[in-house]
Parts: sequence; C-alpha cells; structure tokens
Amino acid sequence: MPIQDLYAKPGYQIRRLRQIASAIFAAEAAPYGVTSQQYTTLAALHDVASLEQNELCDLLRLDRSTMATLLVRLEEKDLIRRSTSTLDRRRKHVVLTPRGRRLLAAIGPALERIQENILAPLAQADRVNFARMLKELVEAHTIAADERSQTDEEAS
Repeated sequence: MPIQDLYAKPGYQIRRLRQIASAIFAAEAAPYGVTSQQYTTLAALHDVASLEQNELCDLLRLDRSTMATLLVRLEEKDLIRRSTSTLDRRRKHVVLTPRGRRLLAAIGPALERIQENILAPLAQADRVNFARMLKELVEAHTIAADERSQTDEEAS
C-alpha cells in the first residue's frame, strides 16, 4: 500500500490527531506538571469522596499496572492519597488531596484553550458534528469491546 493511501485511512488520522492533541495538552498544561492521563484521573476523582483503585481502572479503561504507576506519580505530587481498605487489605481507596482539588480548579482555563486549539481548524458547526461523531464511534466500539469481554469471561 502506498504511504499516501495509509495517510488517508481513519485509523492513521485518529492516531495522528491523538499525537497532536497530546502535544497541545503537554504545552498548555506544562505549568501544572500533569500529563493528560494524570489530569483525567484527577477529574474522575473530583466528584466522589473516594474510589477504589480497581473502580478507577474500570472507569478510565486503564489496566491495573498502568493505573498503579499513574497513582504512584500522583501521590508523589501530593495530588491524591491512597489508603488501604479496613474491610479488605487488598483494596486501595483513592481520594483527591486539597492540593489536587486546587490544581483541578487552576487548570480549567488551560483545558478550554486545549480544546479550542485542537478544534480550531474546524468551523463551529463542524466542531459540534465532529464531537458527536467521535462520541458515537467511541461508544459503539466500547459497547462492542465490553460484549466481547463478557463473552470471553463466560467462555472461560
């Protein structure tokens, strides 16, 4: 396949957009010292008193190893705190620290700029359609992946 044909494929374009979005996030969020995954983890914890580490894995669709590494880094930055469950020592509860809450509040304007920069090449109406189509694709593939996972679990 000629490289120009590859460049036109949706999978390639999605990968490139992810790279571009990551670079924009890194540039705008640099003063806050968090990666996009770290920010997403903090945001997931924002509206709840506490989540178990495995609940965060499920919510953010990250494997346990990636989540463990991510939480260690956030804990080192004093943005989260983990504690062992009193009912089951294998379970870890994760909460935002006051510093984590302050960071989330402070980074808000940067997040707006990040989204604006990513979508800047599109007309306003196209931005709405693009966001809707992206959401539709992600939801459909997430449901399909969950169904495959469920089938695999039932077969084993």
